[in-house]
Amino acid sequence: AIYDAVINHLQQAAQIFSAGSKEGLTSANDVYFSGDVTKWHRFANSLLLRYYMRISDKKPDIARAGIEAVYQSGIYMQTPDQDATLDYTGSSNDIWLSRNTPGSADDFQRYQACQTLIDQLVGTNDPRLPVWFDSVRVQWVPDPNLPTAADNIIYADGQALDVVTYEYDKFVQLYDDVKFTRRFNPNLASYNTGLYVGLPPGILSPDAYNGNPSPGQGRQNQHVSQLAPIYATPGSPGDILKARIISAAEVSFILAEASLKGWNVGDAETHYNNGIKNSMETWGQADGYEAFMEQAEVAFDNSLERILIQKWIASWTAATESFLDYRRTGYPNLQAGPEADQEVVAVRFGYGNDEYSNNASNLSEALENLQITPYSGALGADSPWSKPWIIQDTGKPW
Repeated sequence: AIYDAVINHLQQAAQIFSAGSKEGLTSANDVYFSGDVTKWHRFANSLLLRYYMRISDKKPDIARAGIEAVYQSGIYMQTPDQDATLDYTGSSNDIWLSRNTPGSADDFQRYQACQTLIDQLVGTNDPRLPVWFDSVRVQWVPDPNLPTAADNIIYADGQALDVVTYEYDKFVQLYDDVKFTRRFNPNLASYNTGLYVGLPPGILSPDAYNGNPSPGQGRQNQHVSQLAPIYATPGSPGDILKARIISAAEVSFILAEASLKGWNVGDAETHYNNGIKNSMETWGQADGYEAFMEQAEVAFDNSLERILIQKWIASWTAATESFLDYRRTGYPNLQAGPEADQEVVAVRFGYGNDEYSNNASNLSEALENLQITPYSGALGADSPWSKPWIIQDTGKPW
């Protein structure tokens, strides 16, 4: 019922925008498209493509007809300048991390890379990597002659210091000009020596991971990557950092998947390539597109997995959509970590206490409509591993 209603509303919106009327419109009040009704029409149709693809396993005939109709109209997001975005203005309540200020040890440093994504980006020499993530502040260097498992000092451009770490602010001051390293004996200890290092998912004590000498909640981990510097700067540097609702990159990947299904929406490889190209342009890396596409691990291989992996990457800062794609397709092949409650990734949020206290009758009906799985456990229907309608009987994502 929800998906049907959303699609119906979007169809109505697209119909209104198709008339091109600006009656009652104050362009200065439109923070998305400054009163450009054609762009709003593209926005509505692009959202329709997103929702049609979400129901493509449950209502394939409706999804196919809807996607083909939007494609034939040509009115959908095709280039990054048509994306639905909002600028971060830099005011106290409108910056990248709502409570972040530069140098904060309690907000910005909580956000660190996941090894799953770092492995993907490093493995394909993805030029978006340094745009999104910072390199580790102190890189591990193996030294089999070291008499201890690890040094209790760090090195600045090879010069031994009398400290094993600096406070965040000191690193920020020195980091761009100084190469910091720390030695360890690979026969006695094991650390990730990469320049970019992420946190493995679902691990115990992530604050201490990879030999962090100053663990603790909200403390920096000098041996794990954090977000790139642009995310610690109020405002929207270089017009790159924006709140992105839906993008031309996402739309291109949707059409690539639809083409792979055999639907009449053009060539899958062309749409796939456009998805990557649009994302590269969005993040200021258009010059790296050609070399990136020459890699065997990136070039189109006529598989859904390849499309969804690149869509997952391009959905950076729009992670909700990546999760919903994973849930309906099983791609990318995400793994639950060792401390996870179940061996597979969860597919929903449980209902909150407010629902149990104030909406018992509707809650009871909703729970009956959830599909209990072998991973639901003692929580029963209201488990993060019970399946909602959208993925019931699809065999996905596990």
